[in-house]
Amino acid sequence: MCYEGNGVPQDKQSAAFWYEKSAEQGHLDAQYNLALMYYKGEGIAQDKQKAVYWFTKAAEQNNPEAQYGLALMYYKGEGIAQDKQKAVYWFTKAAEQNNPEAQYGLALMYYKGEGIEQDKQKA
Repeated sequence: MCYEGNGVPQDKQSAAFWYEKSAEQGHLDAQYNLALMYYKGEGIAQDKQKAVYWFTKAAEQNNPEAQYGLALMYYKGEGIAQDKQKAVYWFTKAAEQNNPEAQYGLALMYYKGEGIEQDKQKA
């Protein structure tokens, strides 16, 4: 509600506070949303390492959007050492859950042979 200003004035700092409280208790959506806020620096200081941390927590709980976000961070080397094999792993996990962005990212990696053996048919 704080993030969107739904029933209360919009306050992204308060949203980050409450997302963090919920994320620490294992709430999947809060972990994902907090990761996005850290990634973008929305309502909280930008911190890509913390974004990786929270994307990982949500990705390990099978959230396809978090898996895609984590894959991108590994692909680009943002907040974590670049690792194209781990990017392939997380793109694959999200793609298998019908995340279209992850399917596209995985296809590009197969096409270019990045982190995985080049396979234009799979691409």
